[in-house]
Amino acid sequence: MTIESVAKTSPRQEPVNFIESKLEKLLGALRYSFSNFGPIISFYVVNHFWGLRPAVLSSLVCIVIEVADKYWHKKHLTLFFKFCAATALVFGGIDLYLQKSVFFKYEAALTNLFTAAFFGSTLFGEKTIILQFAESRIKASGHEVTSDQVTFFRLFTMLWTGYFVIKSGVYVWIAHRYGLEKGLIIRAIVGNVSLYALIGISMFGAKPIFMAFKKWGLLSPSKPVISKAL
Repeated sequence: MTIESVAKTSPRQEPVNFIESKLEKLLGALRYSFSNFGPIISFYVVNHFWGLRPAVLSSLVCIVIEVADKYWHKKHLTLFFKFCAATALVFGGIDLYLQKSVFFKYEAALTNLFTAAFFGSTLFGEKTIILQFAESRIKASGHEVTSDQVTFFRLFTMLWTGYFVIKSGVYVWIAHRYGLEKGLIIRAIVGNVSLYALIGISMFGAKPIFMAFKKWGLLSPSKPVISKAL
């Protein structure tokens, strides 16, 4: 046995391969996040540290970079990226225009209502927005989307749509009940806690809920779905 063959079979290579695989997954997750949520992430991060004008500019730069990258690689922009880009630019512009106006405190309610309309509109299409997020993970695991999964993610999209409608109503009540400064604090607490809770349910609770629904017979029998029919 040569030194080269020993090196190839050495267990020392396993930690290296493990680290590389984790880095690849991390980079993949970052690319996925940027290609879907880039403008929104850029807007909120920059707005937190440097203010509205730099935030709007950073969103615009993010959009230009992503569009150029997709054009160069001859790929399509995701539907959610288009929504995030429109939201960041339109409502960022509204923020700039209304930041000294009494209507500024109602802007978050309008944003959530707009988001609810977007999520709800996908219920009438071939693929709901939640299914679009889940489909890439399902196919990456070597499986195909089934009819019961389509139904389940449609229900989850309804849940998210209802959430944004309710949160919009809560934001209107907060804006009407409290002054701007106190309202912003309450809104941040209520909005962030509820949003992270629902994201956690969607990420970690979706599979157990799906299996429970299957067990209780609440979903149709599993059948393969042809991609074009989605």
